[in-house]
Parts: sequence; structure tokens; C-alpha cells
Amino acid sequence: MNSSNELGISVIVCCYNSAIRLPETLKRLALQQVSEIVSWELIVIDNASIDNTFEVAKYEWQKYNTNIPFRVVKQPKPGLTFAREMGVECSKFSFILFCDDDNWLTPNYLELGFSILKEFDEVGIVGGKGEVVSDVNIPAWYNRYSSFYATAPQFNKSGYIDSNKPALYGAGLFIKKEVFTRLNQKGFKSILTDRKGALLSSGGDYELCYAATLIGYKLYYDEKLLFYHYMPAERLTINYLQKLTSAIAYSSIQLLIYLHLINGRKLNKYSWIKDTLYILKITLKSLFNLLVRENYNQLENRIDFKYNYSSLKSIWNMRKMYQTYYLQIARLISSNK
Repeated sequence: MNSSNELGISVIVCCYNSAIRLPETLKRLALQQVSEIVSWELIVIDNASIDNTFEVAKYEWQKYNTNIPFRVVKQPKPGLTFAREMGVECSKFSFILFCDDDNWLTPNYLELGFSILKEFDEVGIVGGKGEVVSDVNIPAWYNRYSSFYATAPQFNKSGYIDSNKPALYGAGLFIKKEVFTRLNQKGFKSILTDRKGALLSSGGDYELCYAATLIGYKLYYDEKLLFYHYMPAERLTINYLQKLTSAIAYSSIQLLIYLHLINGRKLNKYSWIKDTLYILKITLKSLFNLLVRENYNQLENRIDFKYNYSSLKSIWNMRKMYQTYYLQIARLISSNK
């Protein structure tokens, strides 16, 4: 990993076929109101795009005639985690901001994130609040599932995250570079396959938060860190919601061992069986609601079943790796002592 650790922010925008989405995102970055004491750079990662993302990124940024260091780097290996790793490797500053290609940051986003990370030594990760924007009407069902789209308040109040599930969504996420350095030193290895191209498998942001928590870092949420999350019409369909729900559920269960360890639960050879039976129980309950309670919010019943069924598939597919994952993750704690 790049050992450069100059005080400042490296903004990393990971892109896959982002030519249409990038212009507004880059415009919002160019309009950041940052004091002279805050140095920052912008790195766009072209992650195996097959459109003209590379050219659009350069063209759009040149419009603003800014002196902010800027570059576009190609990462031919598909996958959000690989794109982010390359971004961190290319970065020169001590704080990282992962800004998705559809995140429109409000003008004080960088300044506020910088001040939080600089003030609190124990804080390793900081997240904000996303609000949805779109060119089409937002469907009636959206608010119930807005957290799946990273467009909802993440916690009831700003401050340290004191939760049995300490995680922040990856959109608009600040991370101290030292978190990556320490995790690498401890032999951290992701158990997930993160999002690739148009596929919806994800969860790498939550895994990073859990791993950082296990090695002693605090997480911080500030609702004043506001960004707008652009949603095209194709993401506001029932079909997309069902796919997204299934993907989130699948990866969430893969990270269940982290939550057991964070909450001090002892695991043994029966832990996988207990987890599986619990998930089977709630899956059968949601199936009952879907089949029997036909006249009661059928969409909600369908989404609940999709979520639980995907969870069940995930825990079943983990059966041979559960103990291996446990030992792998537990090493983070043992090496932290």
C-alpha cells in the first residue's frame, strides 16, 4: 500500500460505465467549499468500463479549471473492492473519501468530514446521510426500503455509533488510511466477493466497518454530512428492488460471524446449526405470510420472503466455510491484544 500519509483528503470515485452519471458528480466535487488548510485530490478509477468513462472524466473536470490534483486510473480487474484498493494505493493523503459515481456532495462535505477525522483520534470511519434524487417520480414503496439504496438516515442522532451492528453504507464514506494499513498488517482478508460491474453482490463497506471495529476503531455518523444519491428510473422498479434485497441479504449473512464476535458471542461447532435454524424459522414465517396473508401488503410480504430466502441460501452455502471464516476473522481480535 502507498505509504504516503500527508494530512488531507483523497477523494476516490470508482466507476463502471459511468459516462452518463459522472458530469454532475464531478460538478458537485468542483463546487466544494474547502478552506486553504485542507488539501485534497481527486482520483477517478475506471473499473473495466466499456463506455467512454475515461474520456468523460477528463473532459468534465477540465471544465472547472481547478488546481485540485486530478487523475483517472484504469483498473481492468472488475469489482468494487479492487477499484477501491487501487484508489487507496494511488492516494497520497491520510483521509480517504469514497464518493460513488452517483453521489452529489453538498458544498461543505469535505470540510466537515476532514474536521471530524482530525478531531477524533479513535474514529476510523465517518458516514453521512443520503437523500434520493431522480428524474422520475419516487414510487410509494420507496421510503420503506430507502436504507437499501443508501438514502436514509443511518442512525437517530449524530455522534459515535454505539450499536450492536456498527456499520455505515459505503456511499460518501470517509476512512482514515491507517485503518487499511493496520488491517493489512493483521492479515485481513475479505470473505466477500464485492460488486462487479452491473452485478448487485455487495457488502464490502459493511465488512470494512466490522473489521475496523474489531481492531479498536470507532465509527461516527453525522447527519450534516449530506449528499444526494441519484437514482435512475431503472433502479426504481420492483424487479430491481427484489434483486437488490436478495443481494443485500446474501452478503449480510456472510458477515454474521463478525457480528457474533463484535457482540462477544462465543462460537462453537453448533453455531452454524443455530444460525441456520433461526434463519429457517423466519424464512418459513415469511413464506406463510406470503401464501396465506394474500390481502395484506403483498409487496411487503414478497420482499420479506425474498430477503429471508436469500439469507437462508447464504447461510447454507457457508456450511463448509463457517469455521474457516470464524478463525480468519477471530485472528483480527487475537492480533489486536
